[in-house]
Amino acid sequence: MRHGDRTEILLFVVTVAIYSGGWIAAEVALRGVAPLSLAAYRFLVAGAVLVAVARVGRQSLGLERPWTILSLAFFGVAAGHALLYFGLRLAPATDGVILSTALTPILSMAFAVGFLGERLSWRGMAGAAVGLAGVLLVVVGPRDAGARDVIAGDILMAVGAALIATYTVLGRVAMRTGSPIGVAGSSTIIAGAMLLPFSLIFEGPVEPASWSPETWLAFGYLTLPSAVLAASVYFFLVRRSGAVRATLVQYIVPVAVFALSALLLGEAPTLVRIIGAGLAVLGTRLVLTDKATGILATRDIPQETYP
Repeated sequence: MRHGDRTEILLFVVTVAIYSGGWIAAEVALRGVAPLSLAAYRFLVAGAVLVAVARVGRQSLGLERPWTILSLAFFGVAAGHALLYFGLRLAPATDGVILSTALTPILSMAFAVGFLGERLSWRGMAGAAVGLAGVLLVVVGPRDAGARDVIAGDILMAVGAALIATYTVLGRVAMRTGSPIGVAGSSTIIAGAMLLPFSLIFEGPVEPASWSPETWLAFGYLTLPSAVLAASVYFFLVRRSGAVRATLVQYIVPVAVFALSALLLGEAPTLVRIIGAGLAVLGTRLVLTDKATGILATRDIPQETYP
């Protein structure tokens, strides 16, 4: 095996591991931290790091388009992830990763067609149909006790995924003047500032001293590896291997999360939900590799594959 092949495989493994671990870390962190507080403090810290990295590299933060950045921060980061975290308190991480993996690119495609005038192909429509069928199987598949709460969590995560999908469309506009890391940093830190007052009003001040070691570990993982390192590694993978090959990460992450959830959290999926997950991943592949509406048209914009 050539050195270049080994490097590419290592990048794929590292990227999948970071993204997959983020879903598990979010579910663990939410056991000890309220959703709005987790999102607010995570985004403030991660955003500050991303902005610092962008400024050191003399990359634009995209603030030349302030209303675009504010909209991106509110819809694509703050509101979307707040709903996602509320949903993760009720439903398992396996539901979240499937809903996010399938709905985000499908809705991004729909928004791009509706607002940016991109073409819609038969392949894109077929992928959307297959992906949505898989999502329905995941949501309505057989469950244990507490199914009503889980379905409520799935609905919250689905709405969150819809909001997060605006990141691709708004991000494309913002990145006409800003760099990917710079736009990610500015929108993330602004999202944290937006959420902070709501977290203080409705959830009260956080008490880190009362956090368990696993809560600290999960928060730290979400803040640095999952939010900061993941984006950097993914962009490097896109530059080295190409956008289409890099999207393989999004097909592998749900499988890895299913495995980690069963191993670490005892969340064994049913056969119907496994089939639904497979259809969702297949639909995602059809959408993301479509030349008219898929990843080839949005190759410079990071796809949301982590919570």
